[in-house]
Amino acid sequence: MGLPSRFVYIDGEDPVILPSAHRESKHGEPPIADSDILHVYRHGIEVAVNDRRIPPTHVLVGTGASGAVLYEIGVIERQWIPGMDEHVIVHAMRARLSYEMKWLLLQYHEGDGHEI
Repeated sequence: MGLPSRFVYIDGEDPVILPSAHRESKHGEPPIADSDILHVYRHGIEVAVNDRRIPPTHVLVGTGASGAVLYEIGVIERQWIPGMDEHVIVHAMRARLSYEMKWLLLQYHEGDGHEI
């Protein structure tokens, strides 16, 4: 799945997690732990890019630290000083079915070569 992405991970730096990213608390569910959000950031797969926003929002899907729950996070890249980029997590929730399906397909596409 060739996504039009220019998202590049910044090694060794944790992104800023905005308080508004903890969306689950707005829907009566317990908020997602920062450790789960960071696990998705470090190990998740990019499944979509919303280019209609400025800056574009990159959607990553992956499991939390326990490996039991799939989450989706939205990450933007901002630049305070030319040449210095910072990632900001603006969205986090349990993964929606459409993103779960993309994640599953990408797992096999990038995986061991076995068919589903």
